[in-house]
Amino acid sequence: MDDSFNAQSSEETAELEKVLLADAIGGTMYSRQWVLRAVMTLVSQNSVRGDPIVSDVEDEGNCHSHTTAPEDENVESGENSKECNNDALLDKLYSLVDMSVEEDVRTFLVETGCLQLILSQIPSVEDERLVELALCLVNKCLNSELLNITLEVSEQVFYSSVSPGVLSATFALLKNVCENLENGVSVEDTEAIVGRLMVSDFVTRLSVLLAASSNNDLLEAAAKFLFTLFELLVADMEDHRYSMQVLYVSAA
Repeated sequence: MDDSFNAQSSEETAELEKVLLADAIGGTMYSRQWVLRAVMTLVSQNSVRGDPIVSDVEDEGNCHSHTTAPEDENVESGENSKECNNDALLDKLYSLVDMSVEEDVRTFLVETGCLQLILSQIPSVEDERLVELALCLVNKCLNSELLNITLEVSEQVFYSSVSPGVLSATFALLKNVCENLENGVSVEDTEAIVGRLMVSDFVTRLSVLLAASSNNDLLEAAAKFLFTLFELLVADMEDHRYSMQVLYVSAA
């Protein structure tokens, strides 16, 4: 077996190692530039909705840039180019989700604003597969500082999507939002977020989905979200009850 690729660290490779480490995310060997390019590809795709995608997707199969062609060929060529680029971006998002198991990667995505940028793009992404994966990525990286923008985006997807996969990912994200309310979030912010999940439009839409859907993944994700929300409401009621008891004892 040829083991020429199993290079050992040496003076000859020292400079290359420095370059690789300089581009690495934290203690991982994942590339900063690769992540940034992957995120910018999503932005590039959304900036040309309805047209063949002009992005920095490269070395991803036989995808080619759009060139002038007869009108009847433009439509088919454009659709093929768009599907090809969507598949390439899907691969990138799959990779980002896998990479996000590393805490250093999650921190990098948040601190560089990449995650916030992905969040802002989700409502305008047309490919349901991309939306589902993007929601999964946000779910893995979610922290208490991103709860409001995450809830806002989740609500837009919740009211507009009919895809079981997208809605399942949305419920999973909403469940995580509820769980993060216990991590140093103020009482006012907690009550505001819970209130948005209890408005009549949300409850009506949720009731319709539960009554009409037979998708097991969707129903399971919705049930887990509702259980977490119920626990949060019960805990909030107990806190209020305790506060009233303290006030009563103090007054006495």
